[in-house]
Amino acid sequence: MRWCVVVMLALGTVACKKSQPETEVEAEGEAAEASTETPAEATADGEASPEASEESAAPAEVAPPENLKAAGERLEGGHDPDVPVSAEEFQPKLISSICLAYDSCGNMELKSAVAGTFFMAGMGMASQDPEALQRFQGLMARIEEENLAMPARRDCEELFEIVTASTGVDGESLSASIKAGRVSYDAEVAGVCMGRLGTQSEICGEYVPMGEEPDMQRLQAMMMTAGPVLQTLYEPCQKMFTGKVENGGTCEHDYECAEERMVCMGEPGKQTCQPVPQMQPGMMPGGAPAPGGAPAPQAPQAP
Repeated sequence: MRWCVVVMLALGTVACKKSQPETEVEAEGEAAEASTETPAEATADGEASPEASEESAAPAEVAPPENLKAAGERLEGGHDPDVPVSAEEFQPKLISSICLAYDSCGNMELKSAVAGTFFMAGMGMASQDPEALQRFQGLMARIEEENLAMPARRDCEELFEIVTASTGVDGESLSASIKAGRVSYDAEVAGVCMGRLGTQSEICGEYVPMGEEPDMQRLQAMMMTAGPVLQTLYEPCQKMFTGKVENGGTCEHDYECAEERMVCMGEPGKQTCQPVPQMQPGMMPGGAPAPGGAPAPQAPQAP
């Protein structure tokens, strides 16, 4: 799975299927076995047998998405930007909108890199909660078993169900925060955000196949180019929440903190908004970022 290799390049390790023999002994055995095999026998009409053709066939390229639209077009099922999104419907609408944008992207290299980023960030967030981590591990095990070229839309949706639940943007938690005065939520801006996610982006409107092999420098360069375009397109998504809790104030979720570089930290029931601790290179943030107002990992936006 190429997207899995992208994550491996970023993290150093990930549960991908192994394509090489487990030991040198097995490798030698397989090599000897291969050397004794005879070339595939031809059929009566001179063509190679179907078995031989299947064995020698190159891996199938990832096909263009069925719902590919040109840049600026409304995606099928995309949200109407003129319709506000209430706090109660925020979580399911956010999940469906992000994963619709991901699923419809025609740039396969960008889509693969975004999938790697989604799951890398998701693992960091899920690791803060044993239940979320268990669900995340189950999701990764299922994806590995299916051995897809990259995660499907339902995998994206399950990932963000885990992430949004662990970051407190489910309807009940978000409504409670609003009622308590710890955050303000703009339903109209949220509607515009979901509408932007439901509109095909400039860099996803044409089919771009995968490269031969993942190359971190090439992928990073591509994301550097795509980042400003996506940031402009999805800018309303950064303005849905306004945290009201100042430094040292009691909080329950990151998005309640008033300043961008603060997170909600501490023992359950005693959490306060605090500046993000200085992190060593390669380390994941200690606090789980939430969409809209919390500190976000240095990663590309959704396509």
